[in-house]
Amino acid sequence: MGQSPFALRWARPEDCSAIRQLIFRSFLEAQDSPRGLSPETLARRVLQRLDRLEELLVTQASFLVLVAVAPSGALAGCLLLDVEDIDRASGEPQAFIIYLAVAPPWRDGRLAKRLVRHAAREAYKRGCRYLAAEVGLGPHGQLKTTQWLGFKPERCIVSIPCTPQGLPPAPGAKALQG
Repeated sequence: MGQSPFALRWARPEDCSAIRQLIFRSFLEAQDSPRGLSPETLARRVLQRLDRLEELLVTQASFLVLVAVAPSGALAGCLLLDVEDIDRASGEPQAFIIYLAVAPPWRDGRLAKRLVRHAAREAYKRGCRYLAAEVGLGPHGQLKTTQWLGFKPERCIVSIPCTPQGLPPAPGAKALQG
C-alpha cells in the first residue's frame, strides 16, 4: 500500500468555511434522509448547528476537528469529535464522532478509515477507551460502512413522533382494545 497523498492536521479557524461546505454537501447528497426530511432541509439544519464552528475550535478543548488536506490544498475530508462525551448506558468516558465527511473523489473508504484511526488515537491519549458514532439504518449502507471501519453496533436508538395528544396511536391498538 502506497503513501497517502493527504496530510492530516487539526483544523484552524480559516478552515471553517471549507468544513461547512464539505459537511453541507455530504448531507445534500444523502440518499436517504431520516424522518422524511428532504436532503436540502437536513443540510440547512446541519449548517445552522455549525454556525459557531470558529468559536468552538478556539474555546472548547473537548471539541476537535481533524481535516485531511489534498496535495492541491483542497479539503478532502473532516471529522468533528467530542472527546469528553459520556456513554449514557455505562457512564464511561468516550469520544463521540459528531460528523465525518469525505469529498466525493475520495469516498473509497481509505480516507475515512484514516481519519477515524487518527481520531481514535487522539481519544485514547485523552483517556477515552471507546470511539462512538450514531448512524442511520437506511438502505444505503451507513451501518455497513461503519462496520467496515471497525465499529460494532452496541445499542439501537429508537424514536416515535410527538403529537399534540402525546403519542400517536400504537399500531394494533384497536385490536388490543377490542
